Amino acid sequence: MTTRILLALSAALLLAGPAQAQTIVCKAPININTATAAQLKAIGLGPKLIDEVHEYRPFKNAAHVKKEMGKYMKAASLTKFLTCIKFK
Repeated sequence: MTTRILLALSAALLLAGPAQAQTIVCKAPININTATAAQLKAIGLGPKLIDEVHEYRPFKNAAHVKKEMGKYMKAASLTKFLTCIKFK
């Protein structure tokens, strides 16, 4: 019985998609290399993505962001994220 429940929960989690699914919303671009966790959260990043931003800093350009953050974000979210950031 316990095995069935665990399998059902595992399947439900797989079907739900990645935990990092985010809705990116920005009013003005923020500097990705100096943004605080609160600023990153305000544009819609969750804790895991905020940690990844901090890990890969400093970002040089959009291509660098796409390479590193593209591992964790869907294409549409990544495109929107790029409109919300600047590098200087």
